[in-house]
Amino acid sequence: MTPAAEGPPARPLRRARTLWLLAASVVLLAPAPASAQLFFASRPDPPFTIGPLMIRARVDEGAGAVTVNVLWSLVIPASLRPDEIAQDLYLLWPGEVQADTTPGKPEAALAKYVQERGFSVIGEGRLGLFAKTISESGGSGPGEAQPGGAPFVVFVQEGGALGLSPPATFIRIPWTPRFSDRGWLMDLRMRVKGLIKPRKATWTEELFIGGRY
Repeated sequence: MTPAAEGPPARPLRRARTLWLLAASVVLLAPAPASAQLFFASRPDPPFTIGPLMIRARVDEGAGAVTVNVLWSLVIPASLRPDEIAQDLYLLWPGEVQADTTPGKPEAALAKYVQERGFSVIGEGRLGLFAKTISESGGSGPGEAQPGGAPFVVFVQEGGALGLSPPATFIRIPWTPRFSDRGWLMDLRMRVKGLIKPRKATWTEELFIGGRY
């Protein structure tokens, strides 16, 4: 996908538009077990890969939303300088996230980018984005907050043979030099709705074990 570094373009390449629509359709319409998060670069054929990638979740019984941390770094060829590949990243998340207390207005260009591709925006805001040094407690410290966080939009697809789709979230992750520093991990923090669902249980399970999720 080819959103420009300063924001999604008004006229993306036809191939990029097709790939984004395909990815969004997979996230929105695939069965739940097949859902997955997808990273995109701002420019086609980026010379780097995501790695390592870790997803952590804190689950509380009966919680309406789950706290999720997406942690990653970039693997960049030794022949390239970080400033040669600097660009925003985008994350397509298969579910609805909630805005936190990160200051900043929603990003209108991001909503427009999604709407121009036939989707309806049902939520927007900003998520906390942090850089965590691995040398301190293995990256478990509070982290270094990145100003402005990561803007996002929640969208659905209306109409069509399958009717209203489940929600998905498109997130822009602004470039920071910490992306390319192997001594640091980036940490995107969000509250995800609908991640924990009650499992149907027999009356004996309910009586002796309680609810299951």
